[in-house]
Amino acid sequence: MSSRISIARPQTNFSADPHGLSNSRPSSGYRAADPDDPLEKIKALSKTIEDNVEIYSQPLKPHLPAIGRFLIVVTFLEDALRILTQWGDQIWYLQQYVFSYARSVLAKR
Repeated sequence: MSSRISIARPQTNFSADPHGLSNSRPSSGYRAADPDDPLEKIKALSKTIEDNVEIYSQPLKPHLPAIGRFLIVVTFLEDALRILTQWGDQIWYLQQYVFSYARSVLAKR
């Protein structure tokens, strides 16, 4: 009979932290926030702003993926238009700075 597994309650010396890694100082519990603290005022204001943005942005949420794709495409189109309209400025920059720097590096060899 003594070879059976005992499923009785644990012994009284049971510890929830068997390795002793927990904080030894007792917890003071929840600390109430000081309403005059500037950080608490900023937190309250940011929470109010976040709640208002959440309320007013609800109708826009289903359309956000399409808006994001549109903005990415418009960004590429704007870059292409800028390259076409500022081609002379870009060539001048390359001739003045990039190619002259490359010539000076190659001349030192």
